[in-house]
Amino acid sequence: MTKAKRSCPACGSGINGHPNKKFCDSRCKDRHHNRYNPRGYYAHLAISVEEAEAREQEAMHNEAMDAQEASESPGGFFGDG
Repeated sequence: MTKAKRSCPACGSGINGHPNKKFCDSRCKDRHHNRYNPRGYYAHLAISVEEAEAREQEAMHNEAMDAQEASESPGGFFGDG
């Protein structure tokens, strides 16, 4: 009989111990639950996964546009290039 390898959903490391155990330790369990189930004082800061991905895409787009504008602008301190 072979045991299936289990991994922690928070950090990806292996899990040892009870067969029903889901996380490698309490710190990973707390980190995972706080990320996906925010409560209390910081609940207003929680955003959905879709919103986080949209913000990341927007930031990458803005960085690309800034780089493109920098490459198109004339050289030199005063643009006398």
